[in-house]
Amino acid sequence: AFSPKDWEEFSQYVVKLTEKDEDNQIKKSGAALGQYANVTHAKDILAMVFLQTGNPITSQGAVGGGFKSVLVSTAGNYNTPSILEFYTSFADPGSPLYSWNRSFPDSGDAFSSEDLAFYFGYASELSELVNKNPNQNFLAATVPQIKDAKFKLTRGRVTGVAVASSSKNLNTALTAASQLASSDFAAKYAQALGVPPARRDLLAQPPADTFSPSFYSSALFAKSWLDPSPKDTDNIFSAMVNSVLSNSLSPAEALKDASSKLDLLLLK
Repeated sequence: AFSPKDWEEFSQYVVKLTEKDEDNQIKKSGAALGQYANVTHAKDILAMVFLQTGNPITSQGAVGGGFKSVLVSTAGNYNTPSILEFYTSFADPGSPLYSWNRSFPDSGDAFSSEDLAFYFGYASELSELVNKNPNQNFLAATVPQIKDAKFKLTRGRVTGVAVASSSKNLNTALTAASQLASSDFAAKYAQALGVPPARRDLLAQPPADTFSPSFYSSALFAKSWLDPSPKDTDNIFSAMVNSVLSNSLSPAEALKDASSKLDLLLLK
């Protein structure tokens, strides 16, 4: 089965798979990118590609220091404006990559109605996608990477377990937390939720079905970032994308604005 290895290869296939009429109106979409409101996981997709450049989005200062945004940091060769420009080009009618606009429904629904070729989602969505259209044939693959990158990265949802120092039953709480991280519990928990387990020893043994090998291999290089307030950062990323689409700001200006707003959140 075909799986684009990098974004360059992915872009080539999006162009081939997107169907347009003589008026440049999209009939079938190769990829749901570029817009924000009707792109499921738009923030996660953008954040993932930023992270793929090596930019951690947020970073902690000196020992004991607070966190700050590094979206526009010049310390590394991240070139985040080019990433934002690449993303929004999929919603630009003048771009060869034009494949998505606001007239489409939510990308998950477009995929299930077979009007969308590539959908970016999580392993936990598999059963929902299958139930939406039981007759649809699709496969799972690892996300495209930046070409010639020295590492692989995908976006992972991360939930941690912590024990409050003020707990009245500290030892019991620590025991419970330890059990939650055990191999036996992790395996059963992952199976119940339909997601890969958060343990390397278990990831080495994926179930022998069509989808699990891609999910398990992706979990080995899944990363996240310190998101101070998911709802607020969603608004920040939305404004960033829409300001570029409306030509109100350049990609560099939009990123600078988003970075400043992210810094304010991190101060709270």
